[in-house]
Amino acid sequence: MHYYHPPITYMKKIFNLVLSLCLALVLTILGSCEQNEEPDPILDNAIVSEDYVEGIYVIGYSEKEYPIHIETTNPAVFSAHPSRKTFEINPTGQGNYKLPEGAYWVQYHFEDEPSNVHTLPVLITKNKPYAREAIAAVKKMKDDPAGYSLILRHGDSDIGTDKVGSSPEWFKSCDSKIARQMSQKGIDDSKKIGASLKALNIPVAATTASQYCRAIKTVQYMDFGLPVIEDARLNHENSNSKDPMFDDVEAIIKNTPTPNGIHIIVGHYNMCHETVFRDHIMPLKMGDGWIMKTGSNGQISFVGAVPLFYWDILVQK
Repeated sequence: MHYYHPPITYMKKIFNLVLSLCLALVLTILGSCEQNEEPDPILDNAIVSEDYVEGIYVIGYSEKEYPIHIETTNPAVFSAHPSRKTFEINPTGQGNYKLPEGAYWVQYHFEDEPSNVHTLPVLITKNKPYAREAIAAVKKMKDDPAGYSLILRHGDSDIGTDKVGSSPEWFKSCDSKIARQMSQKGIDDSKKIGASLKALNIPVAATTASQYCRAIKTVQYMDFGLPVIEDARLNHENSNSKDPMFDDVEAIIKNTPTPNGIHIIVGHYNMCHETVFRDHIMPLKMGDGWIMKTGSNGQISFVGAVPLFYWDILVQK
């Protein structure tokens, strides 16, 4: 039996034809894929820096120069704010700076929206991680205040002097000849803290203060309309033989659960003595404070410091 064998040249032609068809098919598929590829999405204009927390850009303070690196989805131009406390910022939003702790504001606009100018609050503070936590906590208190306590040193009090031992309960006196009393600055600062909490819609369920007139007045000027619980454990060391007092603050928090609002506690600078969080709280100037949170298991944790100047930026954004 004989079999027909096609010429080699004929086989080559068939092979080349099949190869050409395969290549054409591959190119067609690839071309189709390219046509169907979605273009890169256009990102909304936004600040996306890790240190941008609840609308505030947080910078860790240092005695040396520290970097500012504001990241955005699209190119933006930064400048000093025309009317608020500000600083000369590089138009790129990046650079090294050396500024005091405090609240600042700068302006910016995205290059594709030059007429849409935004204000960016900038908080320069030590202990940046705790500052971020404190800011986030303040924002959470509006909807979930349970377990939060705001511990404050009384407002500025530089009128008069403490006449220690002049009478058995000299420290309760509101007479500047017997005990130090609040200055106008202290009154204004206390009103500002109260107004800030109200502006942020943070409910207050309880207020506790030392027996000193300046501490009680600090709460009263906040104007929450609540009775002030006086607690001798919060008294200044010149009328309180027990020091340190941080454990007393924790005991007061545990003894006064506030499921429907925060607990405000006002005392003196020695409230933060002998605690591992002391360095994060100090210098605890008059009007400064910190936040504690009681968990569902009853454990009390430190959230972060809230110096007096924080309230400017927490409200005036």
